[in-house]
Amino acid sequence: METLHVYYHMDLDGIISAYLAKKLFEKMNYKVVFEKPLDYSPESRKSWEKYKFKTPFIIVDFIYHKKAFAWFDHHASNEAKVSDNTKYHYFNKECNSCSSVIQKFAKQQKICLGRTFRLIKQTNIVDSAKYVMNKIKPMETIIPKKDFMKVAKALDVVSDEMSVSELSRKILKDLSSNTLKEFFDSLFDARLERIAKQDYIKKILEKNKTETEKKLKEFPNYSKKDGLIVIY
Repeated sequence: METLHVYYHMDLDGIISAYLAKKLFEKMNYKVVFEKPLDYSPESRKSWEKYKFKTPFIIVDFIYHKKAFAWFDHHASNEAKVSDNTKYHYFNKECNSCSSVIQKFAKQQKICLGRTFRLIKQTNIVDSAKYVMNKIKPMETIIPKKDFMKVAKALDVVSDEMSVSELSRKILKDLSSNTLKEFFDSLFDARLERIAKQDYIKKILEKNKTETEKKLKEFPNYSKKDGLIVIY
């Protein structure tokens, strides 16, 4: 069985896309392993063509690479001409997330990824920042109440105590674990609800909440209003 290596953007959509890509290609009789997440740093862009991938590899929610075995994305700025090296690809800039792109591709291939409607809807909300239309108040993006928002926030604020790369791998490991809990989470499509309850997520959020509340208290002392503009 051939092994495919998944590389993904280091945010919620990238992680969920990697998880869905694993489910997709396992149904296509491949073994799939997660590699480290990718970021849009100037260094990454500069050395992109020479990036040392483990091959064959899949890229999700990130810039296309001509040696990729498969590529899925939705960012208009990443639209690219695909080479003959890429066996599978699906690009759709109309999608709110790359997770949606992979789901559409799976449907085209008549492959069932299981119950993922809720998971993809949650990812769409975060990646498109359509909070108001989903009745999420601005303050909830700062100190989140909903579980899927908590996971997204943890990825945004994780400190040097745990790198984004390490946190991403922990989340993917827990999402993909073949446990009874994972089975029921999949059955009820409540995966991010379980992830939000993990100690490593709670620890990050507790620290962030303390720091945020302190900054909010100090904000009036370090800011001034000039008409409709607040200067900090």
